[in-house]
Amino acid sequence: MSPSTLFSFASTVAFLGWLGLIFLPKPWRYRFPIALCSPALALLYAVLIFPALQGMDPMAFSTLEGVMSLQGNELAALVGWVHYLAFDLMVG
Repeated sequence: MSPSTLFSFASTVAFLGWLGLIFLPKPWRYRFPIALCSPALALLYAVLIFPALQGMDPMAFSTLEGVMSLQGNELAALVGWVHYLAFDLMVG
């Protein structure tokens, strides 16, 4: 699957989770996003993280310039986005 397709999928899952948090009745308000949406994003993150980091310098995470260089990789940027979506939904 292409990174663009995975980006759309992850964004849609997060959007559905936020709709659930906003509009579902109280007993289901937290169950749907936490039981379905967040684990789906976390699973996608877990599947993508290892291929995205393959061949990258581990020391790149220790400087701002290094982290910025990681974002030049399409797959690494996607992993960062999925991580942000999953965390944001759990905090919400």
